[in-house]
Amino acid sequence: MGTTFTNARLYRRGRFELADFEVAEGRITTVTPRAADTVRHASTSAIDLGGRFVLPGLIDAHAHLVLSSDAQRDEPLTARILKGVRNAKAQLRAGVTSVRDVGGPGRIAVDLKAAISAGIIEGPRVSTSGSFVCVTGGHVSYWGREADGADDARRAVREQRKAAADFIKVMASGGVADEGEDPNSAQFTRAELEAICDEANSTGAYVAAHAHPAGAIRQCLEVGVRTIEHASFIDDAGIEAALRSGAYIVPTFIVYDVIARSEHLPAHQRDLAARVLDRKAECFLAADSAGVKWGVGTDAGSFMPQGQLWQEMAFLTRLGLDVARVLEAATETNAEILRDDALGRLEPGCWADAVVLDADPTQDIESLARPSAVIKRGQIVHSTTPLSQAVLA
Repeated sequence: MGTTFTNARLYRRGRFELADFEVAEGRITTVTPRAADTVRHASTSAIDLGGRFVLPGLIDAHAHLVLSSDAQRDEPLTARILKGVRNAKAQLRAGVTSVRDVGGPGRIAVDLKAAISAGIIEGPRVSTSGSFVCVTGGHVSYWGREADGADDARRAVREQRKAAADFIKVMASGGVADEGEDPNSAQFTRAELEAICDEANSTGAYVAAHAHPAGAIRQCLEVGVRTIEHASFIDDAGIEAALRSGAYIVPTFIVYDVIARSEHLPAHQRDLAARVLDRKAECFLAADSAGVKWGVGTDAGSFMPQGQLWQEMAFLTRLGLDVARVLEAATETNAEILRDDALGRLEPGCWADAVVLDADPTQDIESLARPSAVIKRGQIVHSTTPLSQAVLA
């Protein structure tokens, strides 16, 4: 049996319009705009949204569901699983109805995805790399599958796909996760990256690469990497390569701001994050101006709490980006990154995933921090405000 949601200000094609929408089997079947922008009393059995603002379900394009700021590196497997369950719930209740999980220990994220899909636990839709591929001793190698040489790199991809990874994540440079790291250091040879991309593409998957320095970004793009995570120091040549290949970047600003301001981390690590953040903004804005496609992600996990996509979106607006473009990136563009055209829009045929707000986020982006309801597959999975059941004629 279907459900009708009435009196909703739906965000479609860059603007809000008052409309009703019907849902059957988890998908939107019809959208019926109202003639006048006034809330009417409903006339058949339906859920009345009371004129609230309704966005497509948000998508976090870069998160680590298995990692947590309250976790230790050698934490027992059971603790990681339980915290992963908690993290998934936090994302969903924040209005994030889909997450691209970009790696963690073992295959926990794969199992979380299966449990969510089966209705065993509460959480967003998940697309995951499972673990990730890194060089021996490379960036957070203690959580990944270390690989050296083209043949071993190819085998690592096969192992991840065998373990039900949706895509392949590689660590193509250093980062700021550990004291003494250098985000300017490139990792993996061109031959290794070519083998990874070739094997991933041959199985219908794609490659997402953690890459900060300009050289590593260019090399990744030249061999076929589809998304560049962080992309902190992308230069003109990298921008041209991204435009040629149609690749996406997912900048993840807010996590570096969190690290830079943390009183619990070593001064060197805080200073390094602050320096990365300064350069990152300039490079990203240049890429955006040139037309490079970009998504929105938080890097939720070890340093960034789960369910805080609104903070990344607010940060992007502080860089001068229009709110409408940020909303589009967090919904439609992120859906493109996930390769799922049934996400990110409130249109017939799309999944009925939505976040319901009391205030207009185009006027106050921080209203995203306070969803009054979250809808997934046409079901209200979280609500802070009672929604009335109306009886229509």
